[in-house]
Amino acid sequence: MDVKKQFSLTKPCPGCPFRADGEGIRGLQPGRRSQIIMDLVRGNRSTFHCHQSVYRGNKTAGTNDRHHCPGAIAVVRMMGSDTQAAQIATRLRVIPPDHYDDALLESMSPDDLD
Repeated sequence: MDVKKQFSLTKPCPGCPFRADGEGIRGLQPGRRSQIIMDLVRGNRSTFHCHQSVYRGNKTAGTNDRHHCPGAIAVVRMMGSDTQAAQIATRLRVIPPDHYDDALLESMSPDDLD
């Protein structure tokens, strides 16, 4: 398993529901984004995977092919926390501490969550 590949995305993808410009996935249930972020902050989930890496055509990607969502990680970081997966990757030096700095610039503020 290539762990580095799972952390290869550093900015929100075009469909990311956490994009600052609001151009990501639409039609999520009201409160869904907030629920995802709060689950990550509370440690109820260790990560949230990028939609592009989870769904490919009509197939669901295998666990090893999924990427951690930079948009979700950035929103959690703006709240003064970090996802469990990003914490572990940083401590093991899989990613540097500034790995998601670009995502911070392109992701929505926690105040904008629904």
